[in-house]
Amino acid sequence: MRLLDTCLLSLSAASFIIGVHQIITIGFAQGYWLIMISSILLLWFGIRKRSANATESDLSHPSGKKQPKASSRRTSSRRVSSRRTSRRRKNKSS
Repeated sequence: MRLLDTCLLSLSAASFIIGVHQIITIGFAQGYWLIMISSILLLWFGIRKRSANATESDLSHPSGKKQPKASSRRTSSRRVSSRRTSRRRKNKSS
């Protein structure tokens, strides 16, 4: 984690805590803006982290292509086909 990421996360936590304190002591209208700043900082942190992970995964593969994920289609297609056959059996018996 870089310095900016650490600052974003700590500022987000600090503004959230101060905002909750302001809401409890003074009222919702006075603490709302701090909660919104906290959520914006947290979203910015999340976007930066996702983009860093995406560039990191692109750099890890020399060809620049991502490796395909192992799919679980076999089990799901078996489930679907077994459901279809059980429905057909029910329809034939009626």
